Amino acid sequence: QVRLVVTSPPYLDTTSFEEDQWLRLWFLGGPPEPTYGRVSHDDRYRSAAPYWEFLREAWAGVAPMLTSRAVLVCRLGGSRLGAEDVVDGFEMTVRSTFPSARFIERPQVSTPSNPQRRAFAGNSPAGRFEVDFAVAIR
Repeated sequence: QVRLVVTSPPYLDTTSFEEDQWLRLWFLGGPPEPTYGRVSHDDRYRSAAPYWEFLREAWAGVAPMLTSRAVLVCRLGGSRLGAEDVVDGFEMTVRSTFPSARFIERPQVSTPSNPQRRAFAGNSPAGRFEVDFAVAIR
């Protein structure tokens, strides 16, 4: 049984699995540097509805492994969403799987520093933040 989940899923319309997970792929026998299009196509989510469904499915996938007093810690961001949209979407996905979940503290919004900021900010001011969540799963 798992008591703590710490994750930072790929951000909406920002990263693809292959380029974002190169270190994990290297540990599994892949090349020791990021690759593009060798392992998978560009699998990023480009619109909000399928992205939130992806997260809802992720929480449903880990739910059977969690203890009754588990904690979920998550960092999210995105290139075309505002902070309020990220908070609302995250909360909706968590509550659909864990109806009695509660935030341990208010979501924390931060601004990434360069060069990470350039990697996903684009021209949109909405993409220049990340949100950290801590949720108690009952």
